Amino acid sequence: MQIRKAAPSDSFQPLKLIRDLAEFEGYLPNFMVTEQELENRLLKRNDFQCLVAEKR
Repeated sequence: MQIRKAAPSDSFQPLKLIRDLAEFEGYLPNFMVTEQELENRLLKRNDFQCLVAEKR
């Protein structure tokens, strides 16, 4: 298994997990995060970090 920092091509995967959590918690009607916003905050502004685990 390889663990690495998220790349631009990964932005959809964390967004889906965040959206699924919002749905589970009952916040989906208020969920406003877009793929573009997530990519901007993750990769350009570095507001947070995201690690991706991949099977080799």
